[in-house]
Amino acid sequence: MENNYAFQILQQIRELYAQINLSFAHSEACTAEDANSKVGHLTPQQLLVVKLIGHEGKTTISTLCQQMSLSKGTVSGIVSRMVAMDILEKHHDENDRRTVWIRFSPAGKKLAMQFRSHMSGVLDTLVKDFSLEEQAALSQNLNRLIKSVKSGN
Repeated sequence: MENNYAFQILQQIRELYAQINLSFAHSEACTAEDANSKVGHLTPQQLLVVKLIGHEGKTTISTLCQQMSLSKGTVSGIVSRMVAMDILEKHHDENDRRTVWIRFSPAGKKLAMQFRSHMSGVLDTLVKDFSLEEQAALSQNLNRLIKSVKSGN
């Protein structure tokens, strides 16, 4: 008998991811203003860059490519647009000038803090109807699924 749940689970994960990204993209957290710039609504890929740099503090194009599963040209374009929007800055490594670090600009730090605050509220809403035990079980099962996908099983 065929496992019809595998495709359904994949579709549900895709829908959940899309809905969360839409929530972020349409939130006030994705708009920041300061004296020098106005940052408009961010694309889902730009939001992912904000999430990843917010988690790491700084990163490189190569690392973003791996984390986002996108080509260097695509990620470079995303980062360049975010630099032009005054969200990100590029800095050469002091010890190896070939390495270029990507990190938040001051305006980008403000945006990331707003984004994190909003994200926390969205995620709290996402699991509000789940008990702590159900949240733990869901997290464990999602981790098992991730490990399975990574190992190719």
